[in-house]
Amino acid sequence: MTNTNPILILGAQGLIGSALMEVLADKNPIGLDMPECDVTRPDQVNETFKRFQGGVVINATGYTNVDGCESARDEAEKLNSEAPGMLARAAREHGALLVHLSTDFIFDGTLDRPYREDDSPNPLSVYGRTKLAGEEAVRSEAGDWLIVRTAWVFGHQGHDFIRTMIKLAQDRKDLRVVNDQTGCPTYSLDISQGLTKLIEADARGTFHLVNSGQTTWFNLARCALDMAGFEEVPIKPVTTQEFARPAVRPFCSVLDITKYRKLTGDTPRSWDKALKAALEREGYMEKTNQTV
Repeated sequence: MTNTNPILILGAQGLIGSALMEVLADKNPIGLDMPECDVTRPDQVNETFKRFQGGVVINATGYTNVDGCESARDEAEKLNSEAPGMLARAAREHGALLVHLSTDFIFDGTLDRPYREDDSPNPLSVYGRTKLAGEEAVRSEAGDWLIVRTAWVFGHQGHDFIRTMIKLAQDRKDLRVVNDQTGCPTYSLDISQGLTKLIEADARGTFHLVNSGQTTWFNLARCALDMAGFEEVPIKPVTTQEFARPAVRPFCSVLDITKYRKLTGDTPRSWDKALKAALEREGYMEKTNQTV
């Protein structure tokens, strides 16, 4: 990837899209969101891709409200299943590389080791099923594509688990967090830097990209609140059964990043170091240091 290759980021105001705009700033990316480019409309998709002949298009759009997908299936299918296929078709027709983001939720969480790229998917929720369908749609177009699965994303734009926990702690709400689901918390800026390394390495196919290490939602919440200066705020660990949600989650969806490491020579930092960096940027670590 050079400065002469045009880069388009779809979903540029989202959690990962905004981080990509920052990380790739020196390459002058163009960021689009709805309504500038409605990825569910073929006419808008084709018109957009005409401007990026031979360029790189990163699809950071999607219906990511996991529970919301259960009651908004049509919208989830349009954004997560149908749109990626249209983007892949347009990329093939206009000679662009499509980089498509997917999720650990395409797996059922029953494997006794981290999931590799070639492990069989078995999604448990509408979100997982529609994201898997999106992957399959991209592959079926047989164009130039790169699919990157990530997980448990936190960052600096919009809503995420970390922001939610801190807001609840500030409001002194009773906190109950699931402690029997395990995954890989991942910083949006680290995903963006990893995506850049994959593109520069001419990666094609499917890759997993997450921060190193694994933890539970409860441990992630406890770590975040302790770092942010809310050590006194109690959190009650609960089971998935006790904390019923509309969408079924995998119990253990840890992703194996060996393929990424071998190609790029890069090992992403641990999730807790990434979390500390994110909280420092938000000013929470500074507040904590002032109270010591």
